[in-house]
Amino acid sequence: MSSLLVFFVLAVKVCCIGIDGTWMSKSKTVITGPRIYDPVDELIYEPSLPGVCYSFDKDGYWEQAIYSVTSNPIEPKAPTAAIIWQHGKYTIHKDGSMSLKPYPSDGRKLFSDPSKSKESIYMRYNQEEKIDHFDIEYDYYYGKYKLQLYSFDGSKKQPLWLEYNPPMMLPTSVLNPTNEKEKNALANINRKLKRSIENIGKTQLTRVDWIDIWMFHIFSVLGLAMAVAALAYVLTMLSKTRRKYKLK
Repeated sequence: MSSLLVFFVLAVKVCCIGIDGTWMSKSKTVITGPRIYDPVDELIYEPSLPGVCYSFDKDGYWEQAIYSVTSNPIEPKAPTAAIIWQHGKYTIHKDGSMSLKPYPSDGRKLFSDPSKSKESIYMRYNQEEKIDHFDIEYDYYYGKYKLQLYSFDGSKKQPLWLEYNPPMMLPTSVLNPTNEKEKNALANINRKLKRSIENIGKTQLTRVDWIDIWMFHIFSVLGLAMAVAALAYVLTMLSKTRRKYKLK
């Protein structure tokens, strides 16, 4: 009976969580949305610490933010740094792999190499990504769901933890179009973007709290335990009833 209860608990955990949401690395300083990039004024905001963030929604759109710092063996006091932001559409294939295709005109990269120049280089960025497969599991140590992505060659990427659901994302359409048709479609979106940038820090998104997750698991376990106990009681009563009929 206990093994049946464990099976039901594991089933609830797997079935009730998907890839949608905002997944952040351990530093929790890099996040997608208006806190990292302002597409209206073409501004990239530098996080306090390096990190990685991926966001996915239920409609097939994704967003990525990366802040990396690489040491310079020749000049240790002058490490290189890069901030990357891009978004677009994603597809999960039948074999479990995932394709992340960015909008070519929207991606941005800010690169700094103090050993070569005092000024940073700001450029367009367009890098499609192939995920071989991914795993989602509940991390009991951190009290959060963990997303493990695997690169095209099967190697592990930096683990990410679920922080926001629904995800923290900028509008999912093309934000910096290069043709007239897309520019006309952007007119209404710009007004929303202005409000989004102005409301940084005032988001109404719900942060995923470990207490809420634990409460969900506790009530799930209790509910399943009660259901199993009720089923066992009914089966016991039926068994006793059959025995009475046999005795008669």
